[in-house]
Amino acid sequence: MKQSFWPKNWWLFGLALIATAGILGAILVPVILSARPVPMSTRCLSNLKQLGSATALYCVEFDNKLPLDSWLTGLYPYTKNHEMETCVEIASKNGLCGYAYKFGLRGRSPTSTTDYESTVPYFETDALGKDVVANLAARTKTRHEGITSVVFLDTHGKRLPADAKLK
Repeated sequence: MKQSFWPKNWWLFGLALIATAGILGAILVPVILSARPVPMSTRCLSNLKQLGSATALYCVEFDNKLPLDSWLTGLYPYTKNHEMETCVEIASKNGLCGYAYKFGLRGRSPTSTTDYESTVPYFETDALGKDVVANLAARTKTRHEGITSVVFLDTHGKRLPADAKLK
């Protein structure tokens, strides 16, 4: 009697293979989907760092003074990119900017602040107004899994938890 290549109970092997694939899929799909906010927050951090670099160029050209009220318009010649002015997640919802400028710094010299490396001129925000700087937790809890991006006067950027305090 000739023996078959497939064992008698080959369907049991196929069933185990399908079950293993299902379990791996159930484990991997949530992990892959949870990784989605990281690239978006990276893009926001990159946008803010570009704003910081554009601000440094603006200061060189305008006697070491920070931009006035129209900071996006004032910085456009140094960025030449309107896409970097808007957070990807905010743009897909309602088209608002998603970034804010600390207006207490407008027109001042960046080196006149005592904490040049820890002063934040630009940051992400979901709401505009004067309490935005003070209430950081209310700003970005709807975006990037509670992580917010900020840029400092010395143009380095950082991701902070939404409950961090800004200077």
